[in-house]
Amino acid sequence: MTHAKDENPRKMAVQERSKFTVEAIYEAAVQVFTENGYAGATTDLIAERAGVSIGTLYQYFPNKKAILIGIWNRNMDAADKGLDLFLSGVRFEEGLNPRKIKLSLETLLELHKESVKPHLFFEEIP
Repeated sequence: MTHAKDENPRKMAVQERSKFTVEAIYEAAVQVFTENGYAGATTDLIAERAGVSIGTLYQYFPNKKAILIGIWNRNMDAADKGLDLFLSGVRFEEGLNPRKIKLSLETLLELHKESVKPHLFFEEIP
């Protein structure tokens, strides 16, 4: 049985090197989840793809579910920032600027393309 505490990162990355490590784990996890599905993904595969030891991965995440939740939260934060940027641009314009709308939508689409594709393994996610 998974407890709620098992869904949270073990520690937050503060230093730049730690942030880089966590980001490498997220990027590797996106690839591993997309290629293998949730059930086929393992923390060993994620660590190997990220170029970190399994011990390093476990310093930050207790399991693959916590990594997936971290990716989701990271992507939601990025989407929120993109939306805030778009809305702040609209507020200062007289009417809607088609160039800004197009640029904002292209940026959000790029974020979406780079994120985990949960629809590929949605039925597997706990």
